[in-house]
Amino acid sequence: MKLKEDQTGILLSFNIWANRRLTDQIKSLSQEEFTRETGGSFPSLRLTLIHLLESDWLWLNRWQGKPLVLPPENWDTQTPISISEIWLGIQEQIEETFESKAEGAMQQVIHFVTKAGAALEMPYWQTVSHMVNHATYHRGQMANMIRMMGHKPVATDLFLFYIEENGRPE
Repeated sequence: MKLKEDQTGILLSFNIWANRRLTDQIKSLSQEEFTRETGGSFPSLRLTLIHLLESDWLWLNRWQGKPLVLPPENWDTQTPISISEIWLGIQEQIEETFESKAEGAMQQVIHFVTKAGAALEMPYWQTVSHMVNHATYHRGQMANMIRMMGHKPVATDLFLFYIEENGRPE
């Protein structure tokens, strides 16, 4: 699997692993808990998940050469299961896009437009690092929301990912 061959691929693999762990836990919560406003950048688990879903969609499209593509309006984002189904498909596409990159692609310049309309560019590896860091930040917020609801949040720490990966035979 090419995804694990370099540091950027390892970060993407970690991100996918952490997102899957989190969505598995959130699917076990009630709809009321999923939509309960507890505060934060996005006040509920649902709104925070939608933000991460849309962010991954934007980066996936940017990596495929589309500077700004808004999320489809027909996405069903009402339940943890519906969001998870969409998001897991995007995670698979992210993995496929990474694996299809030619050697040396980490330095490829990605041209994109922010939602605010600013035209920017940066190397592919920096956009991946940003995406993973951004998701880690919001997963931490969701862990806090889950804790505020009286549940123990699932662990999504990079350290635990490494422990699991190091214990896996090739």
